[in-house]
Amino acid sequence: MFGWRVVDLFAFALFPIFFGDAAAGFASSFFAVNSNAGFGTGRSFGPTRVSKDTGFTPAAAAAFAMPGFNDAHVHLVSAGIAKLRLDLEGVKSIAELQQRIRDRLKDTVSGEWIVGRGWDHTLWADNRFPTRADLDAVSRDHPMFFERVDGHVAIVNSRALELAGLTRNSPDPPAGKFVRDPSTGELTGMLEENSAMDRVERLIPPVTPAQRRRAIELALAELAENGVTSIQDNSEAELFGFYEEFRDGKSRNGGRVPAATELND
Repeated sequence: MFGWRVVDLFAFALFPIFFGDAAAGFASSFFAVNSNAGFGTGRSFGPTRVSKDTGFTPAAAAAFAMPGFNDAHVHLVSAGIAKLRLDLEGVKSIAELQQRIRDRLKDTVSGEWIVGRGWDHTLWADNRFPTRADLDAVSRDHPMFFERVDGHVAIVNSRALELAGLTRNSPDPPAGKFVRDPSTGELTGMLEENSAMDRVERLIPPVTPAQRRRAIELALAELAENGVTSIQDNSEAELFGFYEEFRDGKSRNGGRVPAATELND
């Protein structure tokens, strides 16, 4: 095997590898020894010999490898911050929404805001919007703010309304609405459009530097897991300074993240 000892073999693949160029075609296998690598070619995707010392289990022959993706427009920090918040995508009922909130409360300090996004009432059997009463049934101690999947409406609980000073007598903001119960006139907790949502959302404490670093870690890890190897970030300019600490592939807490080998203005 190119004169290398088999025991030095430390990586291999048993699946077709596409080089991103139709003229180059496919390789049938990949193996690496120390800092060198070689490819086997052809359409027969048989196993590559592996050292008994590596203990490496062959990958499934049905797998496929190709060059990494580039995403030309991302908002990396905001995407990471969303992962720090309560994920309500895919909940199939108000009961499931309530349970996800209960689960988050187990790791939340008393009185801390609970913020999330992603619920979609059209997935629920009764197709009704949630109300503040549904959230109050879980907790009135924590202010809550949960955006719908489309970002045009949000549901908040009574504590959040209290902190914002909103009551049944509060006038609707321009281009927005504080939804009211038609039978009582009381606020339901539903806020429509940005002008209404902002009355509560602006009270949510800003993300701390430590949380922002964690958000970047989570976003970079998700990119790597999905084969995205380069990006062009359209986040606010003041956030780019946080990327410098990832240049060596490690965050300040010692966790391993994809290395930012090139940072361009």
